[in-house]
Amino acid sequence: MRPETISRKVHCSRIVMTDQDKLYRCLSKHLKNLSTKGNWRTPLGILVTLIVAITTSSFKSILGINSDTWLAVSVIAGLTVLFWFMRSFCRDLRSRDVEDVIEDIIDDIAWSRIDFKKRKMKK
Repeated sequence: MRPETISRKVHCSRIVMTDQDKLYRCLSKHLKNLSTKGNWRTPLGILVTLIVAITTSSFKSILGINSDTWLAVSVIAGLTVLFWFMRSFCRDLRSRDVEDVIEDIIDDIAWSRIDFKKRKMKK
């Protein structure tokens, strides 16, 4: 890549020092904000498949279970997946962007270092 095609934002140039334990705790705390992004795709795919199956199938009695029971099982499965989809989609709307989470992690690490210095000075 040519240098003129690379653009980079530099917010500030501060050096943050921390130990492995603090970094691990901070990353673990913020991981839940990133892990829900895009989780709604799986239930949506299953829901579409169930809707197609329910609307195009003619259920038959098999394994000693009548056709109405098979239809009821499919509809209950569809409603369950619909609930799963809505829950996942709402969580995705509330989750934060990667850049915001990274800023929070940096701030948490920097502030924990400042708090440590303040506590050390008080002693």
